[in-house]
Amino acid sequence: MDENETNQLLMTSNQYPKEAVRKRQNSRNSGGSDSSRFSRKSFKLDYRLEEDVTKSKKGKDGRFVNPWPTWKNPSIPSLLRWVITERDHSSVPCSKELDKELPVLKPYFIDDPEEAGVRGAGLRVTWLGHATVMVEMDELILLTDPIFSARASPSQRMGPKRFRRAPCTVEELPRIDAVLVSHNHYDHLDCNSVIALNERFGNELRWFVPLGLLDWMQKCGCENVIELDWWEENCVPGHDKVTFVFTPSQHWCKRTLMDDNKVLWGSWSVLGRVNVKNEEIDEMLKEAPGPINFTVFLQMFGEKLKGADPEETILNAFKVFDPEGKGVLKADYIKEMLTTQAERFSKEEIDQMFAAFPPDVTGNLDYKNLVHIITHGEEKD
Repeated sequence: MDENETNQLLMTSNQYPKEAVRKRQNSRNSGGSDSSRFSRKSFKLDYRLEEDVTKSKKGKDGRFVNPWPTWKNPSIPSLLRWVITERDHSSVPCSKELDKELPVLKPYFIDDPEEAGVRGAGLRVTWLGHATVMVEMDELILLTDPIFSARASPSQRMGPKRFRRAPCTVEELPRIDAVLVSHNHYDHLDCNSVIALNERFGNELRWFVPLGLLDWMQKCGCENVIELDWWEENCVPGHDKVTFVFTPSQHWCKRTLMDDNKVLWGSWSVLGRVNVKNEEIDEMLKEAPGPINFTVFLQMFGEKLKGADPEETILNAFKVFDPEGKGVLKADYIKEMLTTQAERFSKEEIDQMFAAFPPDVTGNLDYKNLVHIITHGEEKD
């Protein structure tokens, strides 16, 4: 690639000129949309977090590495210990207790498929088990890390088995416009589910995947695949107002004995309008995107059920603001963040939030109350 071509692929944001966003054209059938030709930086970060914003890196062996000093590679003894103890289900509650604490609900779209994707405003989220979440927003229906198989394994005859069945099959899903894949572990990238989705939706379904996964996806028959590095972004053709950004995370990838970290891993940020009124669009384009409406926390590969504590997960997510894990923050501090770091929040919106979740007598706000935890098959508006 010559210098002129390279320059054409680099677009620098006026809002955040220190970072350039590269766009890769990696898949056939990805034309027809402005987003397939251009990339734009459409978000602004707190300068205090700038040190965490980085492009992916590779080691001398050409494999991806975690760029943070806190990362420790999984050791062979720890992997062997997991293989040995994986069959030990003594800590898993009995079926009766699971039915009570983690019931599998029938998703609304099975009985009313025409309702899917029809949203007057806002968004709707349905948890379909483990890492799979269906999100409806801005006339799009999205799916994360689809796994509908009984086992997270190369074979359905052996390997880690689900404790809770999937609440639906691929055939029972409504129209899906895009699938977001975070990494290639078997409990997040299931070959049977990928093939089934591709057979049902074909090239109308766009796949957003990490760098290094394109060849694997094409071997499964998927053609409408967009492969992204950290901080690269793309859109679904015809829906350029919704941007999919592949963002950094600390993890690892592996599917066979010899392919450690040949594929990148990451998280996804979806930036959209969420059905704003037409008169708001002009003002919206002048600003940075609004607050994060919801976040999906998923278990790391190999964790047991007893480690899936939603409250602990929330505390870890807020650790940058609450390093001692007290579960509360000063209301004044939260107000300052909302007004200085999240410019889309108006004073009225902040007042409404504090009216719904008032601070205690000492001025502290329990931020765990701001989070709703859903169960299998449940949808949340």
